[in-house]
Amino acid sequence: MKYNRKQACYDIPINVNIALTERCNLHCPFCFHDYEGEADLDFALLKDYLKQLAKMGTYCVQYSGGDPLLYPYLEEAIECSHEHGLYTRLSTSGSALTFTYAKRLKKVGLDCCHLSLNGSTQEIHNRTRDGFSETMEALRIVSEVEIPCTINWVANHENIPDLIRVIEIAQSMNVKNIDILANKPSHTMELLFPYNYDDLIQLKQLCEEYPEYLNVESCFNELQLLLYGMKLPIVGKGCRAGRFHMAIDVRGRFLPCPHLEALGEKTEDIAAYWNTNQVLKQIRESFQRGMGQEAALPVGGETSSCNRCRYLRYCNPCYVAQNGQLLRSKDNRTCIIQ
Repeated sequence: MKYNRKQACYDIPINVNIALTERCNLHCPFCFHDYEGEADLDFALLKDYLKQLAKMGTYCVQYSGGDPLLYPYLEEAIECSHEHGLYTRLSTSGSALTFTYAKRLKKVGLDCCHLSLNGSTQEIHNRTRDGFSETMEALRIVSEVEIPCTINWVANHENIPDLIRVIEIAQSMNVKNIDILANKPSHTMELLFPYNYDDLIQLKQLCEEYPEYLNVESCFNELQLLLYGMKLPIVGKGCRAGRFHMAIDVRGRFLPCPHLEALGEKTEDIAAYWNTNQVLKQIRESFQRGMGQEAALPVGGETSSCNRCRYLRYCNPCYVAQNGQLLRSKDNRTCIIQ
């Protein structure tokens, strides 16, 4: 795989997020999905996608949902992934995980389980997620079964002071690292407990104290800028949707990112989508214009101060879809690092 600087993307998607099912036995307040049904991704279709991705040279598939543990063909999906040489990740609350199920997932070769934990106590966790006790039990199970595990922790104003205790829990349960994820709007476009500048400074200090253990996702733009500033590699800055990664939803539609379901395209050829889709082309052209510090796609709520910001060349925030259009997003809030 090679990075094409002219096209501002890799020649293939390195990582593909595949939503296996709409079903979930939790109702987390901040979830960006608005699933009302119980649809599953057709397994024959999934096998075809895995074959295509392997032929292209994709490295990893990340199974999500809903909750992928409720997908009836999960074990077969992991086995098929490995037959094609694909690294497999699983993103789940762990609420449907049992010791027996975990042993079967270990046997078929699950490479990494990403468990969602937003707090060290039920009170803190349940402000944004459900299922605290179930997730804690899942952490114990994967540790005992020895499935490599990462915690997905989404930052917000309420849980940043608690992160040090989440780190202690994670290390006691042999969790290999914690992924620090940005707070994003729910399916109702509500942003729960938005963080402020002081919150991010506290989070920055913890990331500097645990540099090998806390992994900040690339699209957590403000924290990345506070941590690295002008040292950020411009090619890899910010949101990587449509340039490094793509997603597939439960209806078999292709999209740049799981958060952009409204822009999904139903087609059969992943390579053709990656190379010719107009939404991906917009994203890449916007990134190239940003490299030159020119105005990129319209930004929801952004003010002209962005054009004067010293970090502009290093800033690549996420996208939102409104009225069928692709827009830059500040996650419904004013930038707080200027």
